Amino acid sequence: MFTDGSSFFRRATLFQQQLFEESFPSAGTLAKLARCSRNTAQRTIDRLRDEYGVPIAYDASKKGYYLTEALYEFPTLCAGKDELVCLLLMRNLTECIDDENLRKNIDTLWLQFVAARNANVPKLEEISNFFSSNLTSTGAIVEAGVLDYLYAASSGAEVTIGYKSPWRHKEVRTYRGQLQRVHLSDGTLYLLFEEAGTKREITLNASFVRSFSRGDTVVENPVADPGPWSEGFGVWLGTPVQEIVVRISAPAAEYYASKLWHEEQVDTWEGTTLVRKLPSSLSPELVARIVSIGEHIQDIEPAELKDMVRTHLARMLGRLAPGDGGR
Repeated sequence: MFTDGSSFFRRATLFQQQLFEESFPSAGTLAKLARCSRNTAQRTIDRLRDEYGVPIAYDASKKGYYLTEALYEFPTLCAGKDELVCLLLMRNLTECIDDENLRKNIDTLWLQFVAARNANVPKLEEISNFFSSNLTSTGAIVEAGVLDYLYAASSGAEVTIGYKSPWRHKEVRTYRGQLQRVHLSDGTLYLLFEEAGTKREITLNASFVRSFSRGDTVVENPVADPGPWSEGFGVWLGTPVQEIVVRISAPAAEYYASKLWHEEQVDTWEGTTLVRKLPSSLSPELVARIVSIGEHIQDIEPAELKDMVRTHLARMLGRLAPGDGGR
């Protein structure tokens, strides 16, 4: 089986190895091996069976999957629909990058798929018409649900969304209607939604989507997937790693509870206050991350980090103060 280092192909390779060992791997097994969510692992298994035709079945007594054809040889995995849509979106996103070689290389790669008459290419450009972006800095699309939302928007299917904004809602609200557009703005994914009946247009932050279904299909992982595990802020500094403690108050606490900063972070709650602990170097990146929380920061440990944040804020306020260069 071919692997190009991308997360799907890596998960597929790990699952293949378990099948060959006849260890009856499950979604839970793959999730542990690939360090991904159980839903992401299950989607990988489903794609191997449904999209790539791998002959597997589930054995309830063994609680895992097995090859129904013992002598089956895994084929080279070519790019599937999801990979091609991501490439197409990347092609659109690179228009804002001031690097002509990068734009040409990605454009050439896409045209190679078109020239090869890949079975998945037709109509994919139509799907991309339902996606837009407004970037002041380049970044990756980290939301795992972006393709599910994009397919729902392009199909015109009725969707049901469970939504709870920590700033506006005490309970999960249910919206029914159609997705009109999927929009990425500086790393945050937004959904332009038209409510059934009223035809009212609503803009929803995908980070606050708690459940999502398209027609009769329930999407099991609507909340943003953390993506690759980070190694810690400022790992390049080579300085000692310390335990960092950040206390975040409501309503921002609920929002940041869904965000992964570090693979070893531990989140606990003191009432409505999120207490996040993680190992990290004291780095400019960590300071910037904490400062971005704004007024909802209750406390920071250790004291040295708190002083770094204070110094950063003092310099920023000094630059913004009326006077020389200030407005």
